[in-house]
Amino acid sequence: MPALQAIAALLVLSMATGCGTNRFPARGMVAGQLVATTVDSAAAQTLVTDTPRRLDALPAPADRVGWLALAAGTSLDTAALLLAATIAADPVNACWRERYEAELAALRAGVAPELATEDVLVLAVPGWMYRRSPETGADLARPRAALARLGIASTLVATVENGSVEENAAIIADAVRRHAAAGRTLILLSASKGGAEVAEALGHLLAPEEAQAVRAWVNVGGLLRGTPLADLATTWPTSWLAAAYFAWRDQPAGAGVASLRTDRSSARLERQRLPDALRLVNLVGIPLSGQIGPHARFGYARLARHGPNDALTPIADILALGGVTIAEIGLDHYFADPEMDRKSAALAVVVLEHVFGERTVCPIEPRGTVGAHPPAP
Repeated sequence: MPALQAIAALLVLSMATGCGTNRFPARGMVAGQLVATTVDSAAAQTLVTDTPRRLDALPAPADRVGWLALAAGTSLDTAALLLAATIAADPVNACWRERYEAELAALRAGVAPELATEDVLVLAVPGWMYRRSPETGADLARPRAALARLGIASTLVATVENGSVEENAAIIADAVRRHAAAGRTLILLSASKGGAEVAEALGHLLAPEEAQAVRAWVNVGGLLRGTPLADLATTWPTSWLAAAYFAWRDQPAGAGVASLRTDRSSARLERQRLPDALRLVNLVGIPLSGQIGPHARFGYARLARHGPNDALTPIADILALGGVTIAEIGLDHYFADPEMDRKSAALAVVVLEHVFGERTVCPIEPRGTVGAHPPAP
């Protein structure tokens, strides 16, 4: 959501370059992924270069407040690295990661998967300003193209691009009812703000019998607990600057930003109860301080006091409903990876394997793994 960052940056522009000085080069394997960047402390540097031994000395926090405290007591990169390693160490996550990597390798080798997808329809729920700013990837055009190459049908749920979470959740619920009535087996794919909208539709608006057709939900960087940047953008005097920004862009202010306030988002999360049979798969980016580009610099710096973050929301908040998690170290909220099309396809194959496979290759436990934390106080 670059526009939201721009609004906030108008007020505190000096923070836009305030990610800290990264003086510690680090290269090594963390959670099976190569890390080659600079980090914010000697402790983080040691974690990268000597991960197995050092992780034993830093037990993972039990909740989102603990991750924040760990970052405050060590460093932001130290906490982010431990979070990535903790996600990877979970047995369910590890199995899914192994299958994901195997399918990714097959796609790289040009081996097409064998999938029975005749009745499957992916409902793609876009992010904020997906029509006006498609360059952010919020329109999910690239993942949908990757799905099409696998023979998987998808359709974009035409949400109001700057509508409230509640308004768009009603649109999503109607789409689920309509396509379910047509006999389709549904998989939901959401990006960013769309994640909060899917959670509200599945967890609050749809009755359990109405949601039965939804077999899986892939939550990509979902703003399930909103974003502190929305708090900033809706608080005076930034709110005045936000209005000026929208006027300059010649667009209605809309209700989208206000609906992403963390207080409002946490209240929604409290009332949501996802269907028991739903397979929830989270895809998260976990950037380190040396990997933050200009587009994400302000958000990352502003959210540093909230612990490990993807430049728009704390990582733990993306995982607030539990489920399986696949983490990509080095990517921020915008997933600007040249291989993202292929990775999206690989993840889709693994999800379909679990939905339609004759046997379950990996277990999927009730939504209660790393990140399923209570609302913020």
